[in-house]
Amino acid sequence: MKKDSYRQMERLLDMMEHPDQYTDEQLNELLRDDELRQTYQLISDTTSAYEYRRTSDKLTDEIIEEEWHKLMEKKSTSKPVHRYYRQVAAVVIGILTVSGIAIAAVSIVKGSRKQLATDSAVTVTNNIAHTKTLREKGSTRTTVTYSKLEEKRVGEILPPKQFDNVMLQDIVQEISDYYGIKTVCRNPEAGQLRLRFLWNRDQSVEHAVKTLNMFEKVQLTLADSTITIE
Repeated sequence: MKKDSYRQMERLLDMMEHPDQYTDEQLNELLRDDELRQTYQLISDTTSAYEYRRTSDKLTDEIIEEEWHKLMEKKSTSKPVHRYYRQVAAVVIGILTVSGIAIAAVSIVKGSRKQLATDSAVTVTNNIAHTKTLREKGSTRTTVTYSKLEEKRVGEILPPKQFDNVMLQDIVQEISDYYGIKTVCRNPEAGQLRLRFLWNRDQSVEHAVKTLNMFEKVQLTLADSTITIE
């Protein structure tokens, strides 16, 4: 991996650990790179996958490892994430249990000339990785009959949208508005669940629904241009 690539990767991870030290513009500039954007998505998806266990008192190292491998298997069945996969050991994922919450914390092995870390050298860090909530430009909501996706310019890359402690029904509503489809809530209790979820707006509505269904107690269906909270 080239030195410049290491620097970009290190900068992206630092942004995720210290979002208050960077602007949205700086993050968006890095996310224009397809490989860095997919790395960002992978790490954020990992965080979301563990977040639903926040109330579990049966969280063990075995469960954490099992869930991580499940996520990696899902990723490996799709398009290869990026050429950094062979050097993925350089990105150290520390799984923390803090106040009953399992969180994916991110750190990086410094120096392009150092031996890459192995699984046995995984570092546990005490810094919780918080992804910065991305502010949408012109976020004032108006009543529209068309999809916000249609407003996207050809070739435009939209940054992911981070939801932090947001009710499921509000997340689904915003996703539905974006894709120009409808929302039905048949389970008000499930609709009020609060989640931490990273939404990749460059991907399909089917992918968004599938990712949300990874959370415990969340069951969404997509049919006839309608997302239903079951």
